[in-house]
Amino acid sequence: MDGLLVAGKVRESLRRQIPVVVLTGDISTDTLRRIAGQDCLRLNKPVKPMEMMQAIQRLLLISQRVSHQRARPPAEAVGPRKPRNLRRR
Repeated sequence: MDGLLVAGKVRESLRRQIPVVVLTGDISTDTLRRIAGQDCLRLNKPVKPMEMMQAIQRLLLISQRVSHQRARPPAEAVGPRKPRNLRRR
């Protein structure tokens, strides 16, 4: 089982699209398509530590934004808000 299969199984098990970084030396067309098709970030070996840290930070920021967007109810579900000075006390 390769990393892409593991990532797919973990995502399936958790029922969420967790961020995945694939470190690879394989630049074949088939591998690049598989990585892109599973919405994973690809880094080519050898990877510099700073490059890896930046990739992880980028994915975490994206993941946090998506989580916050899902957590917020749509504005129309909440209803219009009255201006503060018009609310009853």
